[in-house]
Amino acid sequence: YRPAREYLDPLTGEFLGYELFKVADTRVMSVNDDIITMDLVRSNEEVRAAYRVLPTEETRIQSVFHPKPAPDDVDGLIIGLLKGVSSAGQFDAVVLNVGQREAVEPGHVFSVYRTGEVVRDPVAGGQIQLPSEHAAILMVFKSFDKVSYGLIMRATNVVSIGDEIRNPD
Repeated sequence: YRPAREYLDPLTGEFLGYELFKVADTRVMSVNDDIITMDLVRSNEEVRAAYRVLPTEETRIQSVFHPKPAPDDVDGLIIGLLKGVSSAGQFDAVVLNVGQREAVEPGHVFSVYRTGEVVRDPVAGGQIQLPSEHAAILMVFKSFDKVSYGLIMRATNVVSIGDEIRNPD
């Protein structure tokens, strides 16, 4: 795996984890104390020094979900968009700053609220923050300790990093 992105909580600065990109499959050929020799079995791109080697997970891919509202007291933010895009829409995947420690699990549904713009007040002068507006509904499809992946199921506006997620009352 090659490190793709580091995730930090935008509110607290807490380290949440790394996103890794799988580049190859290997087979262990020999072990000598702390040194392991491996053969590449399959590769998607060049394998370089300092990439990480992790054992293959023997988990099944979850393909059936039972949607349910997210826990009432769990609010969060979208902290990443998959596929290297700057905005997301229907059927795009996003990264959330909430996970299993907040009791978030696959099937939980959140409403996404697009952060309101900061605009100039023409009457009073100065800057004002417009209210957030409902932009999408997403469902969590994979949760980890501190982050989760969600799929945007329906969108009425674009979704961006920094948008809020809330219980879909």
